[in-house]
Amino acid sequence: EAARDAWLERTVALAQREMTHEWIAQECGYRSPAVAAANITRYVAWLNGQTGQTPTAGADMLTRSFGAEIEFTGITRRQAAEAISTALGRMVDVHHYHGNRDYGEWKVEYDGSVTNNQGLGGEAVSPVLRGRDGLNEMKAVMQALKNAGAGVTVRCGMHVHIDARDMTGEQMGRMLAAYVDRQQALDLLVSPSRRSNRFHQYCQQIGTAEKEQMKESLLNGTAHRHSRYRTVNITSLGRTGTLEFRQHQGTLNAKKAIAWIEMLLAMSNAVMAAEDETLPLDIDGLLDALEAYGLTQTSARYLKARAATASGV
Repeated sequence: EAARDAWLERTVALAQREMTHEWIAQECGYRSPAVAAANITRYVAWLNGQTGQTPTAGADMLTRSFGAEIEFTGITRRQAAEAISTALGRMVDVHHYHGNRDYGEWKVEYDGSVTNNQGLGGEAVSPVLRGRDGLNEMKAVMQALKNAGAGVTVRCGMHVHIDARDMTGEQMGRMLAAYVDRQQALDLLVSPSRRSNRFHQYCQQIGTAEKEQMKESLLNGTAHRHSRYRTVNITSLGRTGTLEFRQHQGTLNAKKAIAWIEMLLAMSNAVMAAEDETLPLDIDGLLDALEAYGLTQTSARYLKARAATASGV
């Protein structure tokens, strides 16, 4: 907290000297001028007792580890593994579905929901990734799959795992609620086939009653009793120590994937700062607020454009 306060005091001091937000962002390590501006406003309001929201420090705050399962069609698992191996310069193995619990390296697995009778399709499962390097690795893998001839269909999904090993049951429950309570807004960021009103069989909407039951299970250690086919899968805690977000459609578009992952990581930062309940319920307000927790301006702008298209604005 002392380091955070010192960082914010320096930010405000520079603003009082009438430095531009762009200059402050560069000087203090914020991801964008918008993040610097948001934190200045929040810190001044906090000092004046106008808000209970504790400001956050700048720089790249998306440091929580994550992983992803990228479902694809069009090529064999062996072709996918060879493409990823060539792109990364590391060995990538082929396995049956969840046949290897080691998450130290990329692997390609069979997936009954997308692998057809000709052996085409599967899922690329990432190792534990972190920060900008991890996001860049996601980009390289998706490009390699595309170059090898892979594609996606409406049956494919992209599942994102967010590390929850340092979260208490109460914090995990708040992360769950932060997502579920904004379901209508988040639906605007995914394809029509993955929106909650369509009840996609592999990522079904979580209702209010079920949300409360899941929160209770996170407190008492019985998350394994629930279905994993929900927008947020809490049963993954026992296997990987993560919360799995299953709603996003299959994609090999790295810009789309990275923006979604950034948003989830920023939401986890808000939860850890105990500010999740104050996040806006509308999509533009939510994305604006998450910029103060690490969502880059580029990704926020991209997601807003997706939401505007989905809503017909």
